[in-house]
Amino acid sequence: LTDGKTLMDTSITVTAMFGGGIAGAFLFGIFTRLGDHRAVLAGMAATLAFTAYAALMQFKVLPRTFDPYYTAILANAVMFAVCFLASKCLPAKPRDLSRLTLWDREKSLNHDTP
Repeated sequence: LTDGKTLMDTSITVTAMFGGGIAGAFLFGIFTRLGDHRAVLAGMAATLAFTAYAALMQFKVLPRTFDPYYTAILANAVMFAVCFLASKCLPAKPRDLSRLTLWDREKSLNHDTP
């Protein structure tokens, strides 16, 4: 399946193929107030294409351009970047995000506010 030197290398690569981008989507939601489901769907599509490329690269169908060990890190970077860019192209409608993002944490820690 892979050309990993150890079982740990192989498991990291396989996990990256199936779970790549999850942390990128999570970080996009936590650290920004931008975008909505459309931005995340665009990020998911780009991450799926990236991991498909990584899988084809792993099976030696496509030329190897990076070490498969870094697939998860790169997939999360792809997810975050595409979500961010898509949120700029497809702005979200105004909505109440109080107490949902990192930027509202101070307000939620203050017991004086409802």
